[in-house]
Amino acid sequence: YLEAFPNGKFHGKNFVFDKRLTMSGPSIVGKCIYCSAPHDVYRSDDACTVCRDRVLVCGDCRKGLNREFHCRDHFYLKDCYFTSLLRFTPEQLSQQRSELESKLRTIRVGKKHKNIRRTLQRQIEKIKDRLGVLQEEGLCA
Repeated sequence: YLEAFPNGKFHGKNFVFDKRLTMSGPSIVGKCIYCSAPHDVYRSDDACTVCRDRVLVCGDCRKGLNREFHCRDHFYLKDCYFTSLLRFTPEQLSQQRSELESKLRTIRVGKKHKNIRRTLQRQIEKIKDRLGVLQEEGLCA
């Protein structure tokens, strides 16, 4: 579209499904999901840690998030759902587990939330396993 109509009515970048990722339009219409700053650069490794959907994250926010991003649908999990658990203390892991269990209780019933329930349950098990490893290593009580 942008090649055929370079002066068309399209604003922003057009996402394409090849190594280019985007084709530029005349203006920035995207924004960082964390700080809402204008941003329209998709990076191949900026994906939601829960569902793997691509997310827009500006360079400033990217620095402090340890490559753990959350899309709009999973933004409510940004403080308790992480891919890598190695950097967390036993206390932090216990807090994450507690928050996940609390969120799980609110969606305990119904087909609508079946997939997210399964996802949260798997993450809780992952945290329990990590706590078990830390306990075996004598790093937690």
